[in-house]
Amino acid sequence: MDPNRPETSFDLFTSYTNLWYEYVNACNSMYAEYIKNMTKMTESWLDLFSKFWSGQHKDKVKVE
Repeated sequence: MDPNRPETSFDLFTSYTNLWYEYVNACNSMYAEYIKNMTKMTESWLDLFSKFWSGQHKDKVKVE
C-alpha cells in the first residue's frame, strides 16, 4: 500500500443504498415522463377519432 495515499473507508451498505436511491429516482422520472406523454398521445387519438366519427373530417376533405 502507498503510505501517501489517504485511507478511504468503503461502506458496502451505503454504496448500495445510494445506487438503489439513484435507480428508484431514475425509474420514477421515466414513469412520470411516460404518463405525461401517454396522456398527450391518448388525447390526440381521442380527438382524431371523435372528429372522424362525428363527421367533422368531411368538412376538411371537401374542397370545392
